Amino acid sequence: MNTSRMGGVSCSLPDSLKQPTEMVKEYPVSSVMVAFGIGIGVGVLLGQALAAPLASWVEPEPSMAQRVGRQVLEAVRGVMPASMSR
Repeated sequence: MNTSRMGGVSCSLPDSLKQPTEMVKEYPVSSVMVAFGIGIGVGVLLGQALAAPLASWVEPEPSMAQRVGRQVLEAVRGVMPASMSR
């Protein structure tokens, strides 16, 4: 029998494995929500850890305001005489 004595409490391995199982049976919705939250947290941490090195490889996309600004400048340059654009 696997028994350990920690902090004055003796417990066996099968007994310590029954307690979480009983808690899940007693509180199924809470257990699912806790597992979902842990999964989201681990996913975010892994995503950040993996995305950080990749961010330096990718050139950032210009924002919508930057694209519209470039289009306006190009349109104005096309209409203005060359002497005024300098």
